[in-house]
Amino acid sequence: MNKQLTYNILKHLALWIVYLILPIIILPRPTGDYIERSQFILFNYFFSSLYSIIFFYVNFFWAIPSLADKNKKGKYLLVLLFFVLMCSAVYKILPTVINFETERNIFFLFFAALIKLVFTSMVAWVIFLYKRNKEHTIAKNQAELAYLKAQINPHFLFNVLNSLYALAIKKSDKVVDAISQISDMMRYNIEESQKCFVSLNQELEYLQDYIDIQKLRLTTKTKITYNIKGESGNKQIEPLLLIAFIENAFKYGVSTEKESEIIINIQIVENNLKLYIQNDKVRKFLSTSGTGIKNTIKRLNYTYNNRYVLDISDKDDYYRVQLLIKLQ
Repeated sequence: MNKQLTYNILKHLALWIVYLILPIIILPRPTGDYIERSQFILFNYFFSSLYSIIFFYVNFFWAIPSLADKNKKGKYLLVLLFFVLMCSAVYKILPTVINFETERNIFFLFFAALIKLVFTSMVAWVIFLYKRNKEHTIAKNQAELAYLKAQINPHFLFNVLNSLYALAIKKSDKVVDAISQISDMMRYNIEESQKCFVSLNQELEYLQDYIDIQKLRLTTKTKITYNIKGESGNKQIEPLLLIAFIENAFKYGVSTEKESEIIINIQIVENNLKLYIQNDKVRKFLSTSGTGIKNTIKRLNYTYNNRYVLDISDKDDYYRVQLLIKLQ
């Protein structure tokens, strides 16, 4: 049995046990004449409780989603009326089966049963509306996340074409190798970026290919330091999550006129990934800069929420990123 299903079943059982037992604990014990009728009262209590539990599940799993939420409110009201009439019929028959003193007492017990039906109906509606709102929020976030991922491809193409252009200008014999690497990266962009998670090994290989391509167009004036420490194992990460920070370093930290340095360190400790990037700022940021990083921050908020820490230092002469993510 699925672990989540087992957990849900046990959770429901625990809640219903509390629902059944708590009133018995809280309410006073019967005394005097009520002791003679306590057996009947106990029977009534468990009947009304069981009936309300059945009503809850019929309401939550069928009546609300299939009728009330599908603009079939008339049929939904008929279902509610059916349960009330069935309950009423039981309390009409009870006095003929069990000797009970007055109709007033029967009416009181029937009214108490109706209160339980109203209570469980309200609980069913609250849970249903919460669940539906949560599903809508997730769907909205997934749609926006897909949109943010789709923006990566044009940005990626723009950067790698610039690299190929630089190699072509120099008539470098490394153009063929660069095209092969770019082909692998494009395949990764197309096939893997649509997944929720990919292996960390794949993501690190993608980053390595990107850095290798960038190195092909660099002069000796730019020093690149790239280190990976730790074992990636079977860990997973959202695809293309780190590339924007690295692209940014190469975009604004490379110059053909003055010396600069780009430092990229990735450390994997247990389930934590630490990314450290620092680059000399040799080009001015444009007013439209930072779109890739803004998108990445949104994606971090959607996927990792409170499981990441990001610190960005944007100074006049350098740009530094420190990111800690708790991986899957």
